Amino acid sequence: MLLDLLYRTIPEKEQRIRTDKKVVSIESDSNGVKVRCADGSVEEGSIVIGCDGVHSHVREIMSDLAQKTSAKVHNSETPMVAQYQLLAGHLSRNFKLEAGRLWEIRNDGLCLQIFMLEEEGWFLIYRRLPEPAYEYHRYTNEDAEKFAMDISNQPINKSMKFGDLWEDRKWVRLVNIEEGFIQRWHQDRIVLVGDSVHKMTPNAGLNVNQGWQGVVALTNLLRRLLLTNPNPDNKALAKVFGEYQKMTEKTAKQSLMLSELYTRVTSWHNIVYKVLDWVGQHVGGDLLLFRILASPIVRQGLILDFVKETDFKAGKIKWDN
Repeated sequence: MLLDLLYRTIPEKEQRIRTDKKVVSIESDSNGVKVRCADGSVEEGSIVIGCDGVHSHVREIMSDLAQKTSAKVHNSETPMVAQYQLLAGHLSRNFKLEAGRLWEIRNDGLCLQIFMLEEEGWFLIYRRLPEPAYEYHRYTNEDAEKFAMDISNQPINKSMKFGDLWEDRKWVRLVNIEEGFIQRWHQDRIVLVGDSVHKMTPNAGLNVNQGWQGVVALTNLLRRLLLTNPNPDNKALAKVFGEYQKMTEKTAKQSLMLSELYTRVTSWHNIVYKVLDWVGQHVGGDLLLFRILASPIVRQGLILDFVKETDFKAGKIKWDN
């Protein structure tokens, strides 16, 4: 729905959007970039923004370019690692569960989040992997079914088990959820955003939002540059890309730290986290955690500095911007 909304509102999308393209290589020099695709086509432009996910091909190409152009650059990035699986599912409305509520069930190596809305619902089930996964792995529908059967007797509340919810599913997907932070965000006329540079578990609600924050920062800085310099050289672009990283990497690291903590505490990753979860409910629980750790991150949220806000809202915790 989000992708559809964005696509429908882009002007001249038929001329500006290329679908069914696979990037093979990128050439970057002082005049611009050339992106070669698997179908033999070549797209030319000023910059490349790589937002192609945790297993970013653009990041690999950028790293290769960096090593070719500088003897001082070494490919020492630690790959992003998955320690958890995520079974995500879309549900029909279940009237045994109140709308507007979240249920979170915690167990050894397992955490279930059940969301019920007025017309639909969702579940997000996190399970610790037997060992860390460094490579991409595609799961089948049969893998998802087996996961669900393994936890079918897991109670949701006093009258319902997960197996009952499974019957209401519309679609499901099983994936590994990687975590990590990449140090190099840009090279020449190539810059990375979102999961390409920072990836975290989504159960604290920070991963997609942190990706949007990068888009906002980069948009503001590029717009500001182009107002005074319509044809920036590599040096001017490198300065902007560096400022973008500086503006967002702090909150990205904070979001990663909080997400790691929240996932491990709620799934009782080990005995220490299990004890923390038990203690937490006696000293304010999740509400205290979010007030102390999450709110200071969220309140720093960046805004598009050239768009007027016509419906501004503020709560007890004030926005920095």
